Amino acid sequence: MPSLLDRTQRLSETMAGHFEHDVLQKWYPLVLDEQCGGYFTNIDFGWTLAPEQEKMIVSQARHIWTTSKAAAFVADGALYRDCARHGLAFLREHMWDDKYGGFFQIRDRQGGYSDGRGWREEKRTYGNAFAIFALASLYRLTGDPEALALAQTAFRWIEDHAYDNAHKGYFQFLTRQGEPFEAHGAY
Repeated sequence: MPSLLDRTQRLSETMAGHFEHDVLQKWYPLVLDEQCGGYFTNIDFGWTLAPEQEKMIVSQARHIWTTSKAAAFVADGALYRDCARHGLAFLREHMWDDKYGGFFQIRDRQGGYSDGRGWREEKRTYGNAFAIFALASLYRLTGDPEALALAQTAFRWIEDHAYDNAHKGYFQFLTRQGEPFEAHGAY
């Protein structure tokens, strides 16, 4: 009978194979939006891109984070490193608000204004925090100082706009200008 160490090693290899072949290779490079930048977000059960492709900061950041981590995990991570780098320009040029700072919650496919879900120009702390997480992972993988600088800028924006001095926590819902507001029934 194989030892526990041998069984664990086989299980680990099997799971790594499934992760790479049945998860990562299904998503990448399928979700790369080569035309407009960033990543496609709406894919049906048959792995077909849906016509509507609004882009949320959380999903854009998750693709950067996932591919940054995958690049360090799989034997040949060059594809995933390139997929992670692909998202940086869209975050910087379209998701980041050059006028008031912070990442927009949602943009249209091209990176412009969207009224999707009624969110318009709103920002959310969770999305901004996930962008920081993703950009830090990209920086760790690539050493790209632009990724680090954007993560640091976003961190300062959260601290300056979302921190609740009275209760020592963070507001989730913020206007474009970074002012907290209550969003009843929002998710």
